[in-house]
Amino acid sequence: MITLKFARKCNMKKLETHELPNRNSFFDFYMDNFNKGAIYDVKETPSEYHEVAQVAYDTVLKTMQEGELTHPGNGWKDVSLLEHAQHASNHAVDAQYEIQHNIQYPTGEDHTGNCMTRCAMIKFLKSKTI
Repeated sequence: MITLKFARKCNMKKLETHELPNRNSFFDFYMDNFNKGAIYDVKETPSEYHEVAQVAYDTVLKTMQEGELTHPGNGWKDVSLLEHAQHASNHAVDAQYEIQHNIQYPTGEDHTGNCMTRCAMIKFLKSKTI
């Protein structure tokens, strides 16, 4: 992903932000716009960032779908931020122990996934209260 700012007719008060999927798209954008304004602040996001974000998205979605089977009704929305944080912390400790000792608890619970999900729930709930 390449992000750039563009000032049409060099009007710096009306900046456009463009997100382009790859360098070929950037080149096409440049060829179409180089004489129509100023292109600046070009940043390329490393592809690994998108891969990590996709893993996080997939993990949280899977964990929430599995959780819905045992805890139906979206009750997680009624849980306090502190309780979510405490559960996330407990899962983080369990995940650390499993990694440190190269084991998995007999429950087979995905502690890393549960920790991520609780943190995502916190971010979601906080965004709704602001």
